[in-house]
Amino acid sequence: MIWAAELDRCVTYICEEWSAVTGQPPSESLGLGWLEAVHPEERDMICGAFLQAFEHRCTFTLRYRLRRYTGDHMWVAGAAAPSFAPKGAAFIGFLGIVSRLESGQDLIADAELRHYRVVQPTGEFAPMSKLDLLADHLLRARSSAVDAAEWLLPQIDDALCDVGREIARQEAQRDASGLLH
Repeated sequence: MIWAAELDRCVTYICEEWSAVTGQPPSESLGLGWLEAVHPEERDMICGAFLQAFEHRCTFTLRYRLRRYTGDHMWVAGAAAPSFAPKGAAFIGFLGIVSRLESGQDLIADAELRHYRVVQPTGEFAPMSKLDLLADHLLRARSSAVDAAEWLLPQIDDALCDVGREIARQEAQRDASGLLH
């Protein structure tokens, strides 16, 4: 599931899959509303790491329980990369991804700044729109480049910035037409 947050530390875009998985209406998931779907025992830690990542403008990886529309919780991993205007001129926010963790993995809530590990989304977490699919591929490419080809990071980050801007443009266009996210 793809999401975007702007400089004001507010989520301004969250994909359609979020509502299908959590039952949380799109309008309630924006800003910091998405935290309501995080397990109460982990909410403060996840929120703190999210806000610290903004302060440090660094990548981050989160592991936590997410409330499903049924009321039960499942384990997920989230990761995000900071977005900068072209050529690293100015920090403009984050583009991130949330994926389900499979049973049998080491399931403990955790938040790591300056660590970036993307889990491939499958099933109900798989991207539905073409733009979300593109963002998903770029976020996973960035995860691979961190370990294998750091010299590619500036190009991937520029592409992520472009995708984030297009997501914002489309959301603004949708808002202007009177539709909610």
